Amino acid sequence: MVREYKAKCELLSKAIANLKSVEILTYDNKLIKLEHIIIDSGKFFGMENIKGELKKLLLNVNKIKEIIIL
Repeated sequence: MVREYKAKCELLSKAIANLKSVEILTYDNKLIKLEHIIIDSGKFFGMENIKGELKKLLLNVNKIKEIIIL
């Protein structure tokens, strides 16, 4: 469990460093497309494009099943 958490955090950090778009699949089988990832106050946030407007979305690393860096 701890290894999985660290691996997900490393992938999210890689996406931040490369300024890449990301697709996240949750354990609820929900696909979330994010323009980019940021860290604010030690927490991961994704910027989601909804109807041309960027919205900040808090990412719960424990609920992420798979991360795809685009």
